[in-house]
Amino acid sequence: MKAHPDDTIAAVSTPQGRGAIGIVRLSGPRALEIAGLLAPGPPRDPPVRWKSHTLRRAVIRSGGREIDDALVAVMRGPRSYTGEDMAEFHCHGNPLVLARVVEACVREGARPALPGEFTRRAFLNGKMDLSQAEAVARIIEASSDRVLDLARRQAEGELGRRVEKLREALIGLLAEVEARLEFPEEDLGEGEPVAGRIALAAGEWRALAAAQAEGARADCGLRVAIVGKPNAGKSSIFNRLLGADRALVTADRGTTRDAIQEESALGGIKVRLTDTAGICDDHADAAGKASVERSVAALKEAELLIFVADGSKPWSIEDHAIARMTRGKIGLLVLNKKDLGLALDQAGYPAELAGWKRIAASAKEGQGMDEIKRHIIDEYQTLTDKVDGDSAIICSVQQADAIRRCGEAINEAVVLSSTEGLEELIAHELRIAWEALGEITGESAGSELLDKIFSRFCIGK
Repeated sequence: MKAHPDDTIAAVSTPQGRGAIGIVRLSGPRALEIAGLLAPGPPRDPPVRWKSHTLRRAVIRSGGREIDDALVAVMRGPRSYTGEDMAEFHCHGNPLVLARVVEACVREGARPALPGEFTRRAFLNGKMDLSQAEAVARIIEASSDRVLDLARRQAEGELGRRVEKLREALIGLLAEVEARLEFPEEDLGEGEPVAGRIALAAGEWRALAAAQAEGARADCGLRVAIVGKPNAGKSSIFNRLLGADRALVTADRGTTRDAIQEESALGGIKVRLTDTAGICDDHADAAGKASVERSVAALKEAELLIFVADGSKPWSIEDHAIARMTRGKIGLLVLNKKDLGLALDQAGYPAELAGWKRIAASAKEGQGMDEIKRHIIDEYQTLTDKVDGDSAIICSVQQADAIRRCGEAINEAVVLSSTEGLEELIAHELRIAWEALGEITGESAGSELLDKIFSRFCIGK
């Protein structure tokens, strides 16, 4: 089914399942008329006459049958979410009730909304640019306070403003370069050399790219790997940090045979936590060797390591072997099983772990877990402090790709500007950069790209 902006659309806008309240949304030229047919209200004061942003009680009826006693909200365009006339039925949150209301809307001339069609209409009607529209989906999907804050800023236009500023600089440069090509005999004034202005644009792009990279960290989460020899208590700590029994825990050596990854929100930040299989050399079968390889890969990819050692036993050859793999990594040493008494010799610490913070813990009794969580949060903050966290922007895959292509074109223009007589090639690269950024705000986004973006939205949004 293709979207037709002149149609009136209807859909449930609240999550699936039962709840106290469910909302059915209408948008389009007949939204208020249909609302009046289903919930007419007083004879002399139907919804089509209500002022914008009015909420009243009404009984929803269709085909001579009462569906629900509800509230009806009216929002007139252009002061609505979509920029069109809108109506909402605030009903009891029974899926059967909501389905009947949508069916009644369709019988009166509406059609079922496509995924993301309400927000798409908001974009097409100039209520928001494409970056703000995508931020709506981010707000709905946010799994941490940090991502939610960035998504809210983007919904308020933060990314769009930064992109538009760079686009204006690029179109100004493009106009000047093309003017020099078209009118080489004209005196266009000295002004600042084009090469210098392109270099300045490249600097603005680098700042944008750095902000996007920081946003990606917040979106993907801090990569944390729990490593150590078999039966040191890695999986128990993993479960404690998650607050759920995600990994199987037994007294048998080598219970965890493969890396397990889960996402969690700790202190408002997103963390990608990996419980690795015990790294040792006693795996004779191919599957065991493969699990060790995946554990080593997780160790290398992690931004923070949690090295779990069995504190009730002396340092082993395996402990030292794993410690050697951690060279150059940031980590935390957890001396587990303190409830059994610590037996590790202070002088026997592996040299690679000498600078790491040490925490004595007992996964069995829950001791030390809060300290571990605080260390993870502090380490995230340390990493984010290396860039301006307030400038971070959160981007979709398409937006990140557009920023990348823009940078490639600008950098190519910088190289070309060092040689005289290449203005036509410079103009070509500047246009590529300008159009790439236009995909983010929607200025140069084609229908296929819009279809792809809005297809990821839920139907009622």
